[in-house]
Amino acid sequence: MLKAVFAIALGAGLMVAAPGFAQSTDQDRTVRPGDRIEWSANPPHFVQFGGTGGNPPAALTPLADVDKVLSFVPPLSVDGDIGQGPTGGAPGLVATVKDDAAGAGVANFVFTCGQHPGQMKSLPFIVAPKDAAQPPRTLKIRAVGLDWMLDTPAGPVKVDSP
Repeated sequence: MLKAVFAIALGAGLMVAAPGFAQSTDQDRTVRPGDRIEWSANPPHFVQFGGTGGNPPAALTPLADVDKVLSFVPPLSVDGDIGQGPTGGAPGLVATVKDDAAGAGVANFVFTCGQHPGQMKSLPFIVAPKDAAQPPRTLKIRAVGLDWMLDTPAGPVKVDSP
């Protein structure tokens, strides 16, 4: 996992930041009806909705709410309030934001890695109304080490909690 590393240049006293990954913005994580989300990961990673995640553990968006805004291919494997995608794959799980998502009463959703729920909890993905000026987009999210990364035109950004 890449993190910003600082080194002091001897004699000059300069601080130099090593390259790292930027944190995603709310705009990066805003989804609208018709948008497609593709999750890719190598085993043992897999996407989990519902249940708990983060450190300290906290409730994720209830699976019933996630189902109001996203449709999945393949369907999630469900056990109680936990829905899981397959282990690994490129993409391993695909979701489409439903046409009526913005009116479903779900402002946002979070997910985690079912294998690493404490380390890979996402930041909230905001559910917004359709924007006629913006065609549907495809969000590509990859597991990189213990981070979820979103590919953007400016390069990959982290979508999990800092």
